[in-house]
Amino acid sequence: MNSHIQVNAMAETMKKVQKQTKSLLASQQKQRSSTAGQLDSMSGKLAELEAMFAALLEMCRRRQALLEDSLAFYQLVQDLQEEAQWLDEKTAICAAPIQVGELWPLPAKKLSFGSSLIFALPDPTVVSAKKNFCVPAVA
Repeated sequence: MNSHIQVNAMAETMKKVQKQTKSLLASQQKQRSSTAGQLDSMSGKLAELEAMFAALLEMCRRRQALLEDSLAFYQLVQDLQEEAQWLDEKTAICAAPIQVGELWPLPAKKLSFGSSLIFALPDPTVVSAKKNFCVPAVA
């Protein structure tokens, strides 16, 4: 940020120098004294200064674009890391064995037949001898 502030301050200084130089050149051309060589030298120096400042502004634009690209890249990397962590958490949950106590209460299933709704709840009384497995009731 500091260099950005310096460039903006330099832009204001450049405007002042351009204005002063142009007004000085205009007044000197009206007088047409023997200072023609000095006028050409001053015009050349001003043109050189303007070209250098334009090059500086172009480098600043390129640097800003690179910084914005870097920010977007690191934001993408951070988002990918968060997604990978979320996937790891969900994988661990899915890989964990299910205990019988975790099966009840299961959410009710809504079955619609025509205009009436039927709620089907699992039967908690029919459980196999294994602790990690629930056998559905046979109707």
